[in-house]
Amino acid sequence: MKTRILFGAALALVGACGSSQQKAINEVQFGLTTASAVGRTAALAMDAMKGMPVACTTVKTACATFPCTTGEVTIALGPGCPLPLGGAATGTVAVTGSWSSVDQATLSQTFTNAQVTAQSNKALAIASVTQVSASRSSNTLTISYTGANAVAGASGSALAVGASNSWTVSVDGKGTADPADDLVTVSATSASAGGFSGVRVSSIKSAVLDPTCPTNPTSGSAQITEVSGGLVPVPTIIDIKFHSACDGSAEVNGTTQPLQLLP
Repeated sequence: MKTRILFGAALALVGACGSSQQKAINEVQFGLTTASAVGRTAALAMDAMKGMPVACTTVKTACATFPCTTGEVTIALGPGCPLPLGGAATGTVAVTGSWSSVDQATLSQTFTNAQVTAQSNKALAIASVTQVSASRSSNTLTISYTGANAVAGASGSALAVGASNSWTVSVDGKGTADPADDLVTVSATSASAGGFSGVRVSSIKSAVLDPTCPTNPTSGSAQITEVSGGLVPVPTIIDIKFHSACDGSAEVNGTTQPLQLLP
């Protein structure tokens, strides 16, 4: 029987020191899903507070004037508010925060029973995140946070919420409140060190999440570099490229592999 090769199985191409490399790959693929959920719900909350709500958002505490330290928006995930990666979802997200202006805020987000329908109602890895910076310029909202401020849910882990990464999510809302036309771009950087040998550096460069394709980024790349060995350090590089086909996969060191969205 053939064993289905998952996205992380590219480790067979890069050597036997695989477990740490697998973790790095998982942090890329799972972290993308987490970051896209954080970005989507932050953008919905910012739009709602600006007076551009959609049916899935409810302004619980409005900001009548700015600065405002008590804003709150509740989001009911559903067909009208799908996730950029994963698509249709269920559950709620409470977004609270401090708005310095209608276009700038520091947010906290709490995910409750958030599940992805197409993944057999699998739970999102993230339970909450704090210190999320949101800033709008024209039609584009830029959301940034560090994975260290994200808390994993019961089905997740620090790795699955990208805990060693700094994440930036750009949401081009096209001037509308409808998330169906949003173009989302995710970038991330991380570095962990264990002496000269054991250093790992990873990055995600402009992974584009097209609103017509909830299964995989349609452009962009990621790279993971690890240094292992004794007196003679040996670098291992894993290159991930996202392609235009909406087929739920990516290119890992030149080989097409399925993209795993959730742990």
